[in-house]
Amino acid sequence: MNECVYFYIQNTPEFDEAFYKLSTQFLDYSITLIPIHSSELVEMIKLTKAEKIVFINSTRNSVELVQFMKQLRPLLPILLKSTRYTLFHLSSFKKANQSHGLRMIKNYHFISYPVSSSKLCAIIYHYIQAKLKKTRTWPGGRRVSLKYVE
Repeated sequence: MNECVYFYIQNTPEFDEAFYKLSTQFLDYSITLIPIHSSELVEMIKLTKAEKIVFINSTRNSVELVQFMKQLRPLLPILLKSTRYTLFHLSSFKKANQSHGLRMIKNYHFISYPVSSSKLCAIIYHYIQAKLKKTRTWPGGRRVSLKYVE
């Protein structure tokens, strides 16, 4: 099972322009971006059986930042304990600070605005493809081969 699911987490009930830009750019890579509300996040995690789940969240103004702090930030320790989940946090504010001993370096990626949507999609796509390729490689290395010498 070598699949990856991409979710766009909405902080507000209405769709923002960042979702539309990213979804059209991801179509160039044959990826469908699925919008979900932050309150539906736990249910989607339970229902998804994919090998890798990528969450993309965009906080562009103070209203979205308040919603992020209320709804999504308490879930970060639970979300980032597993290497199955990856969160790309796009924001013009500061990075979400968690003082817990979590693997935030590997699973949490902060990208500050302004950044073009095409460059952002390329970064996310190539990062996830490299992670999927890395999980499919044999961890034991190569077999030893001895050359026959006469």
